Amino acid sequence: MPIIDIRTHGGKYAGIGGGIKSIQRGLSIVSYDKYTLDVTISNVDPNKCLVFAWCVSDTSYGQKYNAFQAYLTSATNLRLDRHSRPYDYNVSYSFYEVAVSWMVIEFTNVKSKQEGVVSIVPSATLDAGAYHYQNVYISSVNPSKCIVALTYKSTEEYGNNAGTYWSAMNGIYLLNNTTLQILVSNAQNYTQYYRWQVLEFN
Repeated sequence: MPIIDIRTHGGKYAGIGGGIKSIQRGLSIVSYDKYTLDVTISNVDPNKCLVFAWCVSDTSYGQKYNAFQAYLTSATNLRLDRHSRPYDYNVSYSFYEVAVSWMVIEFTNVKSKQEGVVSIVPSATLDAGAYHYQNVYISSVNPSKCIVALTYKSTEEYGNNAGTYWSAMNGIYLLNNTTLQILVSNAQNYTQYYRWQVLEFN
């Protein structure tokens, strides 16, 4: 699970210069027949927000479809998006339902926000011995004034299962001022989609 310390120190987020303006959170149930779910939130500035999502299902069937990207499509809409769902959507497979816990944090004193989606096939990534990785190149930032976030989905049902999902959610950091490194598990060799976010403070 991605860890975020939301304590403030002298009015600064984690001591790096950004205060928290608002935090919105919720729990949404995505039914078996949905690829996406739109959630209405209170008005925010998307360029000053980070979005997080955590997913769970009680059954092994639901775990195959429990990886969601989460992102803002407007100032008042959060979208939860998975790549696949049960194919026979004419049958009510209630055991494919997934609970998605989400959080939208809006900050003050933001200098810049960068975000994007990168598709990765683990067999094509670089091997560091204990893990595989792929670099994403971004506009120059000051790493000491940045925080990063990641949400994930896969093209295949088994690429969305619990083991692959949690390993994917932990694998992101700033290598230097222009390079974001995404750590990848090559245990599941399916195309994986990583939506990354980099927020830089003044």
